[in-house]
Amino acid sequence: MLSPFLLRGRRRGGRRSGEHSRIFVDRPAPGLIAAFWLVVGLSAADAYLTVNAPGAHELNPVMGAALALGPMVFTGVKLALTCVGGAVLCLHGTWTLGRAGLLSAVVVYVFIVVYHVYGYAGLISPP
Repeated sequence: MLSPFLLRGRRRGGRRSGEHSRIFVDRPAPGLIAAFWLVVGLSAADAYLTVNAPGAHELNPVMGAALALGPMVFTGVKLALTCVGGAVLCLHGTWTLGRAGLLSAVVVYVFIVVYHVYGYAGLISPP
């Protein structure tokens, strides 16, 4: 999974004919890379809106503890965990569950950011 050729090697598919899924490649597909950066961007937007929205609070108890340590710690921990999790899913992009997990992360973060924006605009009340 982790090799010195990751992101700079030439292998984009299997070495043998018929190898298309459940393999590790040097360069993930462009769509997977785009989904990874989309998840990271949406996570950053979620962190920003959580810290700056009036009345907003963190529902995740682990991230709530990080938020209690300050907004910079919260943002750093949130982005670090998001990057590690997204990278693992991206590296498993030839697996069905890897692609499904990355797509699910995009969908969930879109809903979270939309929820924040509606709450920030005063259209919904915080829980």
